[in-house]
Amino acid sequence: MFAALNLRLRQRGAIDPIPSGNTRITIRIDEDILACFREQVHAAGGGNYQTMINQALRDYVQQRK
Repeated sequence: MFAALNLRLRQRGAIDPIPSGNTRITIRIDEDILACFREQVHAAGGGNYQTMINQALRDYVQQRK
């Protein structure tokens, strides 16, 4: 099984490079809040719930200024 794999062209590191200006963090979010964002992504036909959370946080910060 493993003899058929050619790993010579493989590279180590992150699968998706983090875009410039973004920082990877780990946070805990309530399950119902996360489900809400995931449902919105599904209803929109796809996308990224993390991007939606980031935009919601950005909107909140802008309103507070």
